[in-house]
Amino acid sequence: MGVCSETMLNNYNFIIIVCFSFLIVTFNFSLVRKNSLLRNIGHTFFIPLYFAIFFFLYFNEIPSIKDILFIEMVHMLTFLFCLVKRPNSNNVLNPVLICSIFILLTGIFGIYGLVGIYQNGLFISIILVGTSILNILILWLRKNNERGLINGLLWLLLSNLFILLVTHELFKYGGIPLRGISYLSIYCHFLKGIKKKIVINRTEADSLKASLIEEYNQKMEKQLSNMQLKQESIIVSNQYDTMTTAYNKKAILEVLNSLLSLVKKPMSVLMIDIDNFKQINDTYGHIVGDNCIKNVVDIMQNSVRKADYIGRYGGDEFLVVLPNTSSDEAKSIAEKLRTKIIQQSDYNITISVGIACYPEDGNKTTELIEKADKGLYASKRKGKNSVCYIK
Repeated sequence: MGVCSETMLNNYNFIIIVCFSFLIVTFNFSLVRKNSLLRNIGHTFFIPLYFAIFFFLYFNEIPSIKDILFIEMVHMLTFLFCLVKRPNSNNVLNPVLICSIFILLTGIFGIYGLVGIYQNGLFISIILVGTSILNILILWLRKNNERGLINGLLWLLLSNLFILLVTHELFKYGGIPLRGISYLSIYCHFLKGIKKKIVINRTEADSLKASLIEEYNQKMEKQLSNMQLKQESIIVSNQYDTMTTAYNKKAILEVLNSLLSLVKKPMSVLMIDIDNFKQINDTYGHIVGDNCIKNVVDIMQNSVRKADYIGRYGGDEFLVVLPNTSSDEAKSIAEKLRTKIIQQSDYNITISVGIACYPEDGNKTTELIEKADKGLYASKRKGKNSVCYIK
């Protein structure tokens, strides 16, 4: 082979080894997950990268074919060690082994040169081919989906066999594309692993993001629910009597005011008082008295219409607002309430009722309340347990 052709051959091999080894090592250190077979194998590509550059800088020339075969031999031996060693055991050993090889061989090259090392070229060739075949077989037997590595090693083996066996000057160039395909296949395998890792990381990130969003939404929903419950509790406490389910005095008066201002139709109000309630408290106690009030409210709520409003006006006084109700209808409803309370209440409770009607008895809340109070007092004077409407 001519000097020019041999130099070109060396240049091509040098460029392929340096460029692809650099890419593989860079991707390996940056993205491939720790403590894995792929990462350990990626470490070994620092060997061809380092020694190719070392030869170029130390001897001031591009590594020859013989140099490249020796570098590949060392690389394949280290590659074999990574395959034999379990990936999860003593993970620090790989970098230590590689560094030890760098130091030892660099010292040997610096002191003795390459002449003594290359005296037996056949030995280097046998070791290189043998370790390459072993690496391929081990990867194939493991069935770890390392097809890219197997293909790369096969092409590399063919490239080295081309260099070793082919003697014709023109055919020697056939090993260059084979070596290029070899390193490209291995690089693509690492790139595929990197993409897979990126997809896994993205999936994990999306899952974590979705989990955090769901957790945040649940917390916000819980907080909003608590706030809504508090608001409802405040509204209930502002509108309803704390002991009964009736409106409190403020709320029932607001209802009456609203109806008077918005609805210009006949309307009646009932002022109701429990007869002899003080005697009930004195005889049976306040707890029984409270239960009597609750009992009266329950009976009234089950007896009036859905459109009617019941409010606790005082201790044992109640105001019932009857929208769209005439005086005659109000009397009928009042008598119905009085009768049901006699029939259904405990402790023989009776009530007295006073009635006022809109618009004949007044146009304002105070006027209707005053008129209903007068009817209530009239019922009391009549002997209680009665309904009275003063026209």
